[in-house]
Amino acid sequence: MENPTNCIAFNALYDKAFDRHLIWFDEDFWLVIFNRIKEQWTDEAAREHFLKLE
Repeated sequence: MENPTNCIAFNALYDKAFDRHLIWFDEDFWLVIFNRIKEQWTDEAAREHFLKLE
């Protein structure tokens, strides 16, 4: 298990998205969503779990 004092604790959804480079943090620590999610995922789940966070 990762040490939560030296990393960001994600749930499984965000952990997999981060590992697949679908989400990341910019140099100012803002969450960035990969354009593929914005362009292709128009369903409610994408809006609820990703797009509202950026």
